[in-house]
Amino acid sequence: MYDVGARTKGGYGLINYYDSEKVFVDMVQKLVDVGVTEFLLYYPFRGEQLPMFEKIAREAIPELKEKYNR
Repeated sequence: MYDVGARTKGGYGLINYYDSEKVFVDMVQKLVDVGVTEFLLYYPFRGEQLPMFEKIAREAIPELKEKYNR
């Protein structure tokens, strides 16, 4: 998923959808609202992003899939 704000913050290492599960879910919901149905994520560039990446993979993504796969 592309984060337009990352470039202005110094590049891909500062992707904000790894800031929190809520930020990730909000970004996905906005994209789903405009018709996007498939997403690719960048693997975390910074070590401190890895725990949130794992939480998103374990919790947020399955919940989103259940919510939107009707």
